[in-house]
Amino acid sequence: MPDTETNSLVPEINPFIIDRFNRKIRNIVTVRPNVTSYPFLKLSEDFLVSGVLECDATVTTVAGDAGETTLASYTIPLSTISRNYGGTGTSGKDFRKAGNAFRIFASGLYTTDDVAANVSLKFKVGSNAFHTITSTAGIVTNRSWFAQWLIIVPTVGTSGTAESNAYVLFDNFTRTQYGNIYVLGNTSATAIAAQNTWYQFTQFNINGVSDGITPDHTTDDLTIAEHGNYQISCSISFSPEITGDTFEFQIFKNNGATGFTNLHSEDKALNSNDVSSVTLIGLAHFDPGDTVELWVRNLTGTGDITIKDCSLTVLSVSDKGVKPSSTTSTQSIDTTVNQTLSLTATWFSGSSGDSISIRQFLVELIN
Repeated sequence: MPDTETNSLVPEINPFIIDRFNRKIRNIVTVRPNVTSYPFLKLSEDFLVSGVLECDATVTTVAGDAGETTLASYTIPLSTISRNYGGTGTSGKDFRKAGNAFRIFASGLYTTDDVAANVSLKFKVGSNAFHTITSTAGIVTNRSWFAQWLIIVPTVGTSGTAESNAYVLFDNFTRTQYGNIYVLGNTSATAIAAQNTWYQFTQFNINGVSDGITPDHTTDDLTIAEHGNYQISCSISFSPEITGDTFEFQIFKNNGATGFTNLHSEDKALNSNDVSSVTLIGLAHFDPGDTVELWVRNLTGTGDITIKDCSLTVLSVSDKGVKPSSTTSTQSIDTTVNQTLSLTATWFSGSSGDSISIRQFLVELIN
């Protein structure tokens, strides 16, 4: 068909012109007077159509006690990696000023029942890990994760290069966490064997309400599950064995390993029949697995103390929102051979109760 336009109102049998000289597919439908531009699609002799290469909804699950395991992968067909740029200039095949790109989306669910467990996702081309992104440790159940991986190939050949960026969003959002232990009407004394020596209070007998933080009156502490900042409050009423003894109270963590001087108070009862009271309140940072305890010492002697009533409460105050992670790198890639894009999972400090699964895997070619 001739390479001409027409103003005829009669539809053409073939509404397109294939202009091989200028590499265009151009329409030849009716053109109104004074219209000087015509829609067209530019062609290239090495043109590759953009679109979805892989769309996989297979569910693959990796348990916390497994080694590195592939969640999903796709092998790029030979010659699919960019051949669109051959040098400099604006004519012929060089009208494109960049190579093509691959965009990968993946999503699924993960669960951790160990406070120290986390999972790493590796974004690999062949055996080369372009990126490794790791979740935050902590207990979560059936939380979602989402990953996006963009690879641009500006140069090709045996010494080709790839500009790569990976982004992962682990849904580690957690509601406010809290826990409480307490005792009412205690009559058992805390023995003080030496002056100015700390002793843990061990007469808690009731676990209060909790969510996320584990109270245990049998060990007289509360266990933290998530990294973050917490408000500690502790109300204490006590009587001394010896009139006039001065006692100091302080919050410690991890069986007395670390004390918090901002969670500290001291008081003196005028006689052994008096009941005095103190309150501790302040902020402290804890990591998964840390325990919170109340300790006491006698500053003036070795008289015992009876803490009659005590309530110890821990409340999270940190922002626990969804926190994305991303990395960028420049990598070498041989575009003359088949390359496999893969996403793998590796657990750390995990167990059989931990798991991560992939539910969607999409690979797109962008030209």
